Amino acid sequence: MVAKGYSHLPFLSLIVLSSVVAVLFQGSRGLYETTEGRYAECAREMLLRGDFLEPTLDFQPHWTKPPLTYWAIATGIALLGRNEWGARAYLIPTFCLLVATVYLIGDRLWGKEVAFHCGLVYATSLFPVVSANIVSADTMLALWEALAVLGFWISVRSKKKRGFALMWFSLGMGFLTKGPPSLIPLLAILPVYALVKRQEQDTPSLISAVGVLLFSTAGLTWYGYEGLRHPGLIPYWIRHEVVGHVFTRESARNPQWYKAILIYGPTLILGALPWLGVLVLKSKVLLWSHTNGLIARHRGRKIEWSFIGLSFVLPLIAFSLSQSKLPFYILPLFLPVSLAIGRGLYLLVKDQRIKLSTLVWVVCITVITMVAAKGIAAHTPFPKDMRRLALAITSETSATDRPQIIVLGDDPLYGLEFYLDRLLVRVSWTEGGETSALPFNRLQEAIGVGRDQGESIFVLVHNKGLVRFLRKLSKVLGEECLERPIQVIANGSLEDRPCRLKKIDEHWSMIRIRPGSTASPEKTAK
Repeated sequence: MVAKGYSHLPFLSLIVLSSVVAVLFQGSRGLYETTEGRYAECAREMLLRGDFLEPTLDFQPHWTKPPLTYWAIATGIALLGRNEWGARAYLIPTFCLLVATVYLIGDRLWGKEVAFHCGLVYATSLFPVVSANIVSADTMLALWEALAVLGFWISVRSKKKRGFALMWFSLGMGFLTKGPPSLIPLLAILPVYALVKRQEQDTPSLISAVGVLLFSTAGLTWYGYEGLRHPGLIPYWIRHEVVGHVFTRESARNPQWYKAILIYGPTLILGALPWLGVLVLKSKVLLWSHTNGLIARHRGRKIEWSFIGLSFVLPLIAFSLSQSKLPFYILPLFLPVSLAIGRGLYLLVKDQRIKLSTLVWVVCITVITMVAAKGIAAHTPFPKDMRRLALAITSETSATDRPQIIVLGDDPLYGLEFYLDRLLVRVSWTEGGETSALPFNRLQEAIGVGRDQGESIFVLVHNKGLVRFLRKLSKVLGEECLERPIQVIANGSLEDRPCRLKKIDEHWSMIRIRPGSTASPEKTAK
């Protein structure tokens, strides 16, 4: 009875460890643009509208992602408030479940002792921990893909269908999280299943009516419902979200072939620290100790290593060939990476090539460093930190009634909308675009609307674009604009004091326009 109780300690210790890593300082850092701000603002608008089926941005349909991640974020906001803790709350159980799933997969592959090391690697590797502190769909997608892999190995080992049912359900939930990328695990599952089926005839069928039903219900119901409600939506998804992202340069996210090396190479190497470094330092010992008997000892383990190899290589090739490349796309690759490193780490510990005390020290130093980094990030100025910007704006506008904020530039600043709990008026340098911004030549119109409503107008501009702003503004307000120093906010109008700005933080400046003040139509026409 005691022995059985102690057998659960490694698993429970991983849950405690992953909870510590995920919880501490989880809400201390502000939301960064653009990803965190966009997801959080979508969730805020869901709660305001009470419509959880159709995601919106600026209360306009936003169909780029299915709604599951927004539901998770909205749940946290409803429970903990409209803040960073609420927005990131879903990542805590997601990360802990991911670590538990890695452990369970390792158990199916090699047993509980190896499984502990696999879970430990994932729980304390740099990239998975960083991902678990960023509001996006990637960590949740990684969880569903890992659960799909777990379901596959449950059926392979038990020869029962229930694991495949879990696999198809998880793939469906992944489809409701991020669409077609959720099917990436099938690149390894299908060939390995064919190999298993050839060797073990009693393996159940991978595809069944139950599996199709579970995948369709979990993954396709929302798409079908919205496709029927909005004709043309399904072709849009196929044309833009699949073909556009994968095969064309429509998304313009690092389409060059060499970006796969520049982005994914460092992400995989640095993201697997510290354990990849430990394994590399001990690689000669590991290979020397195990090469001679490796073939004999693992003759019956070819399937496991084939699966790990294919789970890494085939998705990496797919991600590299895609025209859209971002670091967090390859988060699911850290499942096979953690399994492989965990297996190597176990062999080193088993052969006493690494002392247990050394392992404990590495874990302690890693956890302390990562948690401290999360805390330090909260106090480090960063131009994409929307909380710092929101606090600065609130400080400047608190003494005014009904302030209207106009954002000048091409950045949407969705996170700023989340913090201020309101929509922003955007004026773009260009002709607008996906943010529905007004072109710069309609700045006067945006100011006039707020003026007519008796609002105090505040124009927000990034310091990097300040000179550009002044030059463009001078065409409306006269060349005097270029000669005025950047100092305190003007008490007068733009016409009286055209360019009296205030630098509200290290990255942003603001100009105030009082109600009833505006540039003359003659100057605007010029």
